[in-house]
Amino acid sequence: MTLQEIEHGETEFLEFKRDFPSKDSKLMKTIAAFSNGKGGKIVFGVDDETHEIIGIENDKVFKFMDSLANMISETIYPQVTPRITFETLNDKTIIVAEILSGQNQPYFLKSEGSLDGVYIRVAATTRKAEREKIKELVLWGEGKSYDRLFENHEPANTAA
Repeated sequence: MTLQEIEHGETEFLEFKRDFPSKDSKLMKTIAAFSNGKGGKIVFGVDDETHEIIGIENDKVFKFMDSLANMISETIYPQVTPRITFETLNDKTIIVAEILSGQNQPYFLKSEGSLDGVYIRVAATTRKAEREKIKELVLWGEGKSYDRLFENHEPANTAA
């Protein structure tokens, strides 16, 4: 993570959080959205409005990282395995959770279910996926694409 990335602000692939969220926060929706898309990073210890590096207290870093991993595991299905690291910028510790594009899409919040708990990333926002997008994610997760479903099918011969 660089200072330039932080200065440019949140994007489709980057989200900032000041500190550890509560379970009902939109953080889990964002993680599911990153897993359903092209992946992304969530940086803890940065103010999302001012881009100021607040930092995470050094004595809380490892507990924070463990708690985050546990919360993700308990909240999202199929299992998401983030890469959670810490870095020092401006003499302050930040935590970076890197979420890769998932191989088993769609990912969803267990509490909301596989139809209502699917989220996607649109620009720098997280949004609930509509039914057609969920169908597309299911096909993608099965290694198919909607466009390719009809590729190798010849029209039926209707001649008598």
